[in-house]
Amino acid sequence: MRAKARLWASGHRAPKAKPDVSKQRALLQLMQRMYAEGLSLKAIGEEIGKSHQYPYRAFLREGVQLRPCRGSGAEHSQWKGGVIPATHGYRRVWISPSDELCKMRNHHGYVLEHRLLLARSLGRPLLRSETVHHLNGNRLDNRLENLELHQGKHGKGVVMHCLDCGSKRIGFGPIGAVKEDN
Repeated sequence: MRAKARLWASGHRAPKAKPDVSKQRALLQLMQRMYAEGLSLKAIGEEIGKSHQYPYRAFLREGVQLRPCRGSGAEHSQWKGGVIPATHGYRRVWISPSDELCKMRNHHGYVLEHRLLLARSLGRPLLRSETVHHLNGNRLDNRLENLELHQGKHGKGVVMHCLDCGSKRIGFGPIGAVKEDN
């Protein structure tokens, strides 16, 4: 016993026992049978007393063809409409990978709703450098007349208005189209 303790203390490890290949093969065949009967990887793991990762890794190692996922978007069994709350009071909307604006999706397939609405009205994806400003400051008010496209950041709590007359009707026009009062 003391010799083993000295080996562990010195950093040497006792040799591992070789795995019983016949038991592993029998367990793999049992897992394959259960999977063919329609059990999920999680249910198989629970049945054999291991995590869901155990059958998954065993099947990958052995080249077993796995069933496709439950789907994404509206095909997913837990689909709840594709609108979720986002940070700072915004909403995110799920869009399909086949959508023309799919470049704007995050890695989960969601886009901030106000950016999506403005991109659809423009007919093109927004650039990362473009920001969308809510004129009235309400981040859930995504009416097109309340949204304004800016190049770069526009600041928190900023409302755009004309410095001369105070009008909030501000838009972009071609250079030289500005009329000056003389």
